[in-house]
This record gives sequence, structure tokens and C-alpha cells, in this order.
Amino acid sequence: MFFSSGAAPCSISARAASGSRNGPGPNGGAIFSASSIAWCATLSAEGYYAYRCMPHAALGMVGLIQVGEPGAPDPAIADGLPGKGKTRMQELVVEAQGQ
Repeated sequence: MFFSSGAAPCSISARAASGSRNGPGPNGGAIFSASSIAWCATLSAEGYYAYRCMPHAALGMVGLIQVGEPGAPDPAIADGLPGKGKTRMQELVVEAQGQ
């Protein structure tokens, strides 16, 4: 995937949205983080990956990436997100569960 924030650098981090949070990949842990104007990441393991813009997560700048045909994402992935970020992630999880 390719991210571009336009003209200003942006900090983004991602983590798995299913399983434990103890290791890399869809079954846990931090997957990537970056601070730049544009960057790429490869997600090769099937699963859901939640990401957020670090300075704007409270405004709802979060997302959920589906790789392959995994089961439902873990609703707990929204836990700990601030403000509108938590609400938006909960909406994305519900949407993914309905697929």
C-alpha cells in the first residue's frame, strides 16, 4: 500500500486487528510506523490491520485494512483510541463483520 499526506509529514502507525497483541502480523503487535510525506508498506499476512494518524486519531483519522479473506476483526482494536478515532474504528469493525 502507498500513503501520501500531501505536502506535510504525517506520523502513522498500524497494528493487527485480530488475535493477541504480542507479535508482528495479523496475530498481534505493531506492524509498522512512519513519519514522512509518502511511504509504502507491504502487508503479506492475511488479516485485518488497524492504522491511525498519530496527531489526528482523536479527530477520526483511523482506518482498517483487510488482507485476504480473514474472519472478523477483534472489536477490542478500538480500545485506547481517543475521541472520534474510537467511534470510527468501532464503525469500521462492524462494517467488516457484516461482509
